[in-house]
Amino acid sequence: MTNRALEYELSTAYALGSTLKQYRTQQDLTLRDLSAKSHISLSFLSEIERGIKEPSSTVIANISQALDLPLSNLYLDVAKAFRYQEIKRKEKELTHV
Repeated sequence: MTNRALEYELSTAYALGSTLKQYRTQQDLTLRDLSAKSHISLSFLSEIERGIKEPSSTVIANISQALDLPLSNLYLDVAKAFRYQEIKRKEKELTHV
């Protein structure tokens, strides 16, 4: 895997994880609460939120359902988070030229 591909993969994982954490905390749920509702282990949820692991589409759907969140809304917000990361990265590159 190239550095560029790895960077892309890491940032998509981060965008998903940060978006899920935002929804979870907005609902005043702990990781333990979400783990129980989604039937996903606490450690795996933690790794997902930190962008360390990329879950399958089935796991994403389970988490979305546990958060009472339409899957389409989740994907739109993840796309927005990813785009925001891209903009910030480009701004950083321009300031370091």
